[in-house]
Parts: sequence; C-alpha cells; structure tokens
Amino acid sequence: MAMDSGGDLAVHPAFKGLLEAVARQQHPGGYFCASGVIDWQQPIDHPKKGEDALGSRMLPALWGNARLLCGLVEVMRAFPKDDATAAAARRLGDFYVSMLPRFNDPERIAEYTAGGILEKCHVKFGRDEGCSIVDWFRLNLALARVTNNPRYRAMAERTLHNHLLQNQTSKGGFGHRRTFCDADGAYGFGCGE
Repeated sequence: MAMDSGGDLAVHPAFKGLLEAVARQQHPGGYFCASGVIDWQQPIDHPKKGEDALGSRMLPALWGNARLLCGLVEVMRAFPKDDATAAAARRLGDFYVSMLPRFNDPERIAEYTAGGILEKCHVKFGRDEGCSIVDWFRLNLALARVTNNPRYRAMAERTLHNHLLQNQTSKGGFGHRRTFCDADGAYGFGCGE
C-alpha cells in the first residue's frame, strides 16, 4: 500500500491504523511474532517428522520479519517523516544484525536443515531457496532507494544476474539449487533439485 499511496495515508481506510499498530506489536528484541516471545538462542524449532509444520516459530518469524522489513522500508520511502515506522524498521534491522553471530556459528550448522542461503543468515550454506533470494533482492533494492548507497544496488544486481535468474527452473518456477558461495553469497550452481 505504501508504494501505491503517493504519500497519502488515505490510500486505504485501514492503512493509518495498521501503521500505528506496528510499534505496539514489536517485541523488545526488535522482531515481530504473533505467537509470543522467542528464545533465539534455543535450537531451531523445525517440526519433527510427522508433526504439524505449524509448530515451528523461528523460521516463519525470520521469513515474515524479512518481508516486513522490506515493507517498512517502503513505508519510510513513502512517508519520510513517519518517525515511529522508521524507528520500528531500525529496531527490526538491528534485530537481524544481532542474530548474525547466532546464525553464523559453525557449531550450530546442524540446526540448519531447511533450504535457503539468506533465510538462514549463513552465506555459505550449500542450498538456496527462491523466496529467500527474492527477499534479499527486494531488501537490497529498497535499501538502495532509501540510502542511495551503491553497495546495495551492486548486491541487487549480483543477486539478480548470478542467483535469481540461475535459480529459475525450465518450467518457469523457482526451487532449490546446490550452490557455491564466497563471502558475498552465491556465485555458482551445481545440479538442481
């Protein structure tokens, strides 16, 4: 909605209330999670075989918060004087930065069994996932627009040409691929899955 608003909060009757609710829903750690506080130092709560997938909280929260961060950046762009949304976006960004040591800990790599490079905050994971690639691409484009820092445009271009387009299957969809990585992310691919 922010992208279509033209800077007008009346773009939708619920939009202003939605923005006002953002800060109230944010946890002290900076993240959002409707199911309550998460202890991020616990092992990843993947559902066990035969369990309901809805039992997992960590990865869905990480995925959803990444998409929310992209949305908050768009709100900041459309409404540059909205200090409350800007503060919420900064706290959410700080949350992700604070999680890097936890999700980059080589001692915990066995926890990361689902697909994706960036959805794990572990650049050298050996498999990717289309949604995480698009989230990373969109976040870098949004940060480039807001900060005008050429680093984000360069990463968006690298992600588009060297990762997203390579991830597309022959039928047009996106799935998992084995990847080769350097310190900046994927640079090559093995056989698709």
